[in-house]
Amino acid sequence: MTSLRLLIAIFFCTLLSVRAEDTYEVRVHRPAKAGDRFRIAAKIAIESETTTTFDKEDADVEKVNAACKLTGELTVVDVTRKGIVSELKLKIAEVECMNEGVKADFFKSGDVIHLRHEDDDKIVEVNGDEPDELQGVVIDDLLSVAGESEPNDDEVYGTKEKVVIGAEWPMNSALAAKSWNDEGFAGMKPGDIKGTTKLVETTTLDGQAALRFRGEMKINCSGVKMPRDRDEIKTKRFTMEASDDTEIPVDPKGTACLVKLQVKIESESGGKIEREGETVKVKIKTRHRYAYEIAETPVK
Repeated sequence: MTSLRLLIAIFFCTLLSVRAEDTYEVRVHRPAKAGDRFRIAAKIAIESETTTTFDKEDADVEKVNAACKLTGELTVVDVTRKGIVSELKLKIAEVECMNEGVKADFFKSGDVIHLRHEDDDKIVEVNGDEPDELQGVVIDDLLSVAGESEPNDDEVYGTKEKVVIGAEWPMNSALAAKSWNDEGFAGMKPGDIKGTTKLVETTTLDGQAALRFRGEMKINCSGVKMPRDRDEIKTKRFTMEASDDTEIPVDPKGTACLVKLQVKIESESGGKIEREGETVKVKIKTRHRYAYEIAETPVK
């Protein structure tokens, strides 16, 4: 009897060992096409503070402390040649907003958010109009579109090797730096960006076998021009720490996903600019934190 139990134990240990060594092909990028529709459930919390000082004038301080929880339907309007979304519309079904700890209505049920990438810039509209400042901040951190030069996630965060659970590999810093430069962070270098992706575990998503990845990225640089800043203003220090957990189906044709992301950004920049006919020094300090969770399920 003891021998039989021992044989059974050895058999199950062997099964577990085999399963532990299962290998998976990493396909993080799931090409989209125009007309794809997704049910979306998202929540985001943002806390930021930007201080701007001209010479010895009193500092101008802008603060954001907002949160939003919404459901809706996202429609892919257009994509790049690589199948990355370049234009989308999100129609909000239900939404709850908070601003400075108080209920707010900067988004409402029925609102339509429209994003498109055009002439190396992101164009944003809410119900056909330019978003207000708070709407713009939330949309910038929650949704994204890309231009033709944007690499896909496999090129930046993937690996060509089949991997086992627990495997970890470095991101492609050169492609990441090029992408940041293309998005307006002029002067970003490959050595400024470091990151890894790890295959953490198998799970289930939208009724399908899925994989969960953990991504970590850090940026530390100076002398970079920030998007929308004047050419005369350069960063003295820019740091970013980001981590995400992403779940996607094992089947490369599966397009459901669940993403949880946390980002911390700090920057100091400055320079001399012309203002009202005079040359003045400007200093800008920014501290920005946000975290979101987005679940997307294809509408069949």
